[in-house]
Amino acid sequence: MVWAEPKVQTAEGKHFEVAGFDRASVQFVLELGEQVLRDAERYLGEQPDRFPQRVLITLRTVDNTADAWDYQMSIEPGGFVRVDFNWREDLSLWKLCRGMVDGYLARYAIYHYGYGAPVTVKAWVVSALAAQTYVSLRPSVVSGWLEFAEDNTLPLFPSLLKTADGSRSNDMETAAYFLVMAQRVADFSRDEISRFLRAGVAGYDVSPQLTERIQSLDPEAPAVTLNDWWKACMGKIFSEPVFRFKSLSGSERWILDLSSMVDFDEAGVAPKNLRDLWRFRNELPVRRIVERRLGQIVSGIDRVNPAYRNTVQSLGMLYEQLLAGDEEHAYIFSLTGFLGDFADSRRLREDMEAVLQNAGFD
Repeated sequence: MVWAEPKVQTAEGKHFEVAGFDRASVQFVLELGEQVLRDAERYLGEQPDRFPQRVLITLRTVDNTADAWDYQMSIEPGGFVRVDFNWREDLSLWKLCRGMVDGYLARYAIYHYGYGAPVTVKAWVVSALAAQTYVSLRPSVVSGWLEFAEDNTLPLFPSLLKTADGSRSNDMETAAYFLVMAQRVADFSRDEISRFLRAGVAGYDVSPQLTERIQSLDPEAPAVTLNDWWKACMGKIFSEPVFRFKSLSGSERWILDLSSMVDFDEAGVAPKNLRDLWRFRNELPVRRIVERRLGQIVSGIDRVNPAYRNTVQSLGMLYEQLLAGDEEHAYIFSLTGFLGDFADSRRLREDMEAVLQNAGFD
């Protein structure tokens, strides 16, 4: 009997093409790539339609030994980027996220900065963006990272920001994640964080710009060093449970509670749903409940899973429109946006839970 050679399975997404011998694995990695892309675009922005050449991802078992390599990235003639994963049972979800971000940022760097740019991409940017996807799928890991950071000395500045393609140890990975968190607790805007990340992709040492940004507006205040700022931000992160993200399902339940009609019923008002709530916008109990919910949104948005962040923001905008109470069409527009964002988040949760389970990562 002549055995047929295994047939290569392929699948294409917006910026990734995946090839392997197992269809379920190929589909899982493609879905993961689309999530990686969404998370990266939150900080780097969407690439134009003409953004060329998908990153090729290959899945093949090359070496099953304990110290085998996880993935290798190569830049081929013409700027084609290829990431080969050593596809085996003990390949971690973290390494998958990191390898796909590595490949995407290499293609991003070539497109924006030239063929030699991938070798200068800062390691902290790759780790920081990979962590956004990984944490959205495994929010419980943040607690472990916090414990690791408390028990170990993380890399201090400026070494963290200067490291390029080498030195990708566990402490570097953890520190890169908390660098973005540190900027958040220091009230950096999303645009500011994005500028630092893009500069890191371009190969720049952002230490001077970051040093300038963290100084006090008071000209007589003492200068703040990067190490002092880092330690202060980490101290705040350690003391606040806000950085322990809710799970995907926990985030959805929280949003459902914030949009439930139960509180209004108990207050003696009986709207049928959020659309009907507009009729009761001037009722004092309604306004008090909505104001309380807005406060909950403000205080809790940083704990919601990143996949649901847009949905929470949309719900907040909806309630703000209700309190303003000026134009019903504006309220309906906000309601449509919230419902659409919620549907997108739920579909993403269901898809990712399914592919993770099917791929054995549950």
